[in-house]
Order: sequence, then structure tokens, then C-alpha cells
Amino acid sequence: MANFEKIQNEVKKVEGGYTANPNDNGNWTGWKKGVGVLLGTNFGIAAAFWQKNYGYTTQEQVKNAKYEQALDVYKKEFWNPIQGDSIADARVAHIIYDGKVNHYSGFIEKVVRDSLGTTKYDVSAINKANPEVLFNKIKEAREKEYNRLGEKPQNADFIKGWLNRIRGFNYKGIAAEAMRTVKENKGKVAIFLAFTSLFF
Repeated sequence: MANFEKIQNEVKKVEGGYTANPNDNGNWTGWKKGVGVLLGTNFGIAAAFWQKNYGYTTQEQVKNAKYEQALDVYKKEFWNPIQGDSIADARVAHIIYDGKVNHYSGFIEKVVRDSLGTTKYDVSAINKANPEVLFNKIKEAREKEYNRLGEKPQNADFIKGWLNRIRGFNYKGIAAEAMRTVKENKGKVAIFLAFTSLFF
């Protein structure tokens, strides 16, 4: 079965530190530029999750947050909802989990349903599917969505990082290229999708 700690360690490598870019919807507590409070993102955890889980109301609080706090949010908000502990293939779990982290709410569950031809997100169906075929279908759908979002002018600063992230996924060699690219860009491309297209 997939292991949260191991997969999260890989996701951690492609997530940045603190940022409060006002053009990034995820830095706002209302999930949209100008809505709510500009708290910022830290360890890849968006503003609204810091507010929801820890009651934070200032940028300083988010900036000074500990990684252990972010880890709790990752497990509660992203890993547990996809039932990551029950997914048999770690590579499939990784690309689903990364999608849950990096896309807007509900997207990755729909991708999995569409890829499997099911009407609900079903871990038993995930485990019965050919893992490599499922992995590649999810990868293709995620890249297609990034390209769609990238056509919007407000996402010009994010598209390169998104595509580097997903193109680094390979069933026979998970995300090595994405990690290399992020390091070369000093983490700048590792910002959350942060729900930039939550309202599309």
C-alpha cells in the first residue's frame, strides 16, 4: 500500500516556502484574488487552510508556521480524502495525491472517475485497474487542464511551473525531472496551483 510519509517527501520537494503573491488566488483566504485576507502560502498550504485549521489571521503567523503543522494539513485535507493509505500502487497514489494538492477542489476525483469510467471515486476500482494505464490517463488529464488554465493571462506566471511539475511524472521514474526543474528555478515554479481557476 502507498505510504503517506514517503509520498509527501516527494511532494515537499516541489513545494515552495512562504509566498504572498497577490496574484495567486491561493494566497487569499477567500480562494480568489482580492477576496478575504492576503495571508499567503507556506509549505504549499494555501491561506484558507491555515485559517481553517489554525485560525491564523496574519501573514506573520503563516510565515512562522512549522512544517509539522503543514504536514498535519496535508494529511487531513489531501491524503485522507483520497484514501491514500488504501491505494495499492504507490505511483498511482502519488499522482492522485499530487493532483489533490495542486489542483482546485474536486478536480482530481473527477479525473479518476473519468479515467476509470465510474460514477464515484472508488479506491477498489483504482486498485483493480491497470496501474500504468490509469497513471498515464491521470497524467494526460492533468496536463490538459494545466494547458487550459495557462491560456488565461492571469496564469502566465504559473503555467511553466505547472507543466514542469506534471511532465516530470513518469510511471517508471516518478517526478525526477520535476524535482530537478524546481531546484534549478530555486523553488519559484513550485508554487501551488492554489486554485487560480477555482472560479472559471
